Amino acid sequence: MGQFIVSARKYRPKDFKEVVGQESITETLSRAITAEKIAQAFLFCGPRGVGKTTTARILAKAVNLSKIDGLSEENEDFAFNIFELDAASNNKVEDMRSLMEQVRIPPQTGRYKIYIIDEVHMLSQAAFNAFLKTLEEPPPYAIFILATTEKHKILPTILSRCQIFDFKRISVPSIIQQLKHVAQAEQYDVEEEAYHIIAESADGALRDALSVFDRLVAGLDDSKLTQASVLQQLNILDWSTFSETTEGLMINDHGRAISLFNQVLEQGFEGDTFMQGLAEYIRTLLIAKDARLHSLMMGSEKKIQRASEQAELATPSFLINALALINDAEVSYQRALNKRLHVEVCLIRIAHASQVIEGGAIKKKTAELDKAPSTATPPQSNNTSQENRSDSLDIGTKEVAKSIEPRESLEEASTHSAPTAVNNKQTEKHPEKQTDAQAKETSSSQIETHTTVEDLPVDSKSPSSATTKGKRLRLEDLDTEELLPPKTEEKPVSPEENVQRISWDQKIESILAQVEEYLKQNDQQSVASILAKLDTSLEDKNLIFTATASAQKDFIETHMAPINNYIQERLSDAPTLCIVYIQQGKQEKKGVLQNAKKSAELMHEKNPAMRNFIDDLGLEIDYSA
Repeated sequence: MGQFIVSARKYRPKDFKEVVGQESITETLSRAITAEKIAQAFLFCGPRGVGKTTTARILAKAVNLSKIDGLSEENEDFAFNIFELDAASNNKVEDMRSLMEQVRIPPQTGRYKIYIIDEVHMLSQAAFNAFLKTLEEPPPYAIFILATTEKHKILPTILSRCQIFDFKRISVPSIIQQLKHVAQAEQYDVEEEAYHIIAESADGALRDALSVFDRLVAGLDDSKLTQASVLQQLNILDWSTFSETTEGLMINDHGRAISLFNQVLEQGFEGDTFMQGLAEYIRTLLIAKDARLHSLMMGSEKKIQRASEQAELATPSFLINALALINDAEVSYQRALNKRLHVEVCLIRIAHASQVIEGGAIKKKTAELDKAPSTATPPQSNNTSQENRSDSLDIGTKEVAKSIEPRESLEEASTHSAPTAVNNKQTEKHPEKQTDAQAKETSSSQIETHTTVEDLPVDSKSPSSATTKGKRLRLEDLDTEELLPPKTEEKPVSPEENVQRISWDQKIESILAQVEEYLKQNDQQSVASILAKLDTSLEDKNLIFTATASAQKDFIETHMAPINNYIQERLSDAPTLCIVYIQQGKQEKKGVLQNAKKSAELMHEKNPAMRNFIDDLGLEIDYSA
């Protein structure tokens, strides 16, 4: 019985054409050898099992033969011109001195002496420094090939003296092709699914894939290597488990997902392994939804077909939310006391994430309706308005007919009169502006001309002073309009301004609905959730969202331009949406000052005599008090 040789050694490439997955590197080295432009030092870096040492040996043989084809057919042995050193066990200054002494001796056969130093990052600092001079100016017959898996640990002075070649991970199709080549040569019967499982578990390392393959086929007795046996021996979860779990999460059936997770635990797997596999499968679904990313999908045709079918049913928002929740759960998994419950809560949150988002939107809508002004006057018919006008006329006549104290002004007397019916639209917009001054105007205009008033006060500065104190007057002898503050004549509202006022003030909810619809169409749930929490205000033809955090403002500003374009297309003369950042304390103070200023301006507008009184005394209003 002959000695068994592992596949990684038995089927090691003997020339550049047989090297798997490193075509760009082998082509560059082949051209350099053909053109006789060979560097004095090479650095091969990359992950394990991707062909660094194999390529170094082929290069060492090729430079001595001065050809790149037919290397495997050559019987001439150049082993005495090729020196392989393990830097992990020869990492001292003395080892470098011994190497430099060997370099001084020229080759007896062939053109070059090649030194292959594996795991060169293990050299000590002193050994690196001792090696620098020789590496920079070696003899013309010496070539150094350094190999390492940790390029970042090598001194920059070493890197600057080498031609660096970065070896990449070998793709899954390339590994499968090599496994099929070995299986055909050894006459093994293997299922297609088994190849994919072995290749994906190797994580880009061909040597690892061949080692696993040797272990799996070692116990075969003329039987077929099936998918089930590979899963059992490698102790890994099949993608079908994650497919069924994802299907349950998509239909909000968290019970099905938890039941599948329980079966995984019974097989001896940990919760973090389950979450890692589930995240990888959901990533596959997200990739399947974009035709540009189909080349990134890994797995058998059966898996890709199943993932494509599920991807058509899943929304991007569901997949993105699921990945985010799984990522958060994986980060905090090690700190969780009850790890099983931790994973189950994650599955429940994924299953009902869409319902939570919709519920939050409904709750926000309800809260906005609750905040709507309840003091708005409902529309009234003409008959009702006439009745209210008649009632207010009677009340005003009775109140003014009573004698008042000499020092009581006409404005104080009119405060007891009832307000008349006002414009319904103004009441809905500014219910707080229905002040006593408006009630006074209505009451005074409806007083009967035969009503008398005693001891009306005299104000020399006011144009309403027309009598002397103590004299009884008849209202038919006075101009009643002079007794009240001058009224500002309201400009008639044009149809264009009326349409603008309705589209801005009465349809803010419609604008916000358009924004929500746009974000939903473009799967921007994160933007919608942030805007839903912000306060809105309408100022100078701008619909302003007030952010309480600078991060919110920076994030929303990147999406504001397309939202504005969408709103402008859907609504005529729509306001411009913008976002500002105001700290919480400053925002409250600013609101208080604005309310105080608006109240003062309204008082001055309705009663200019108060403004004159303040100016005569040289006073100023402190709005911050």
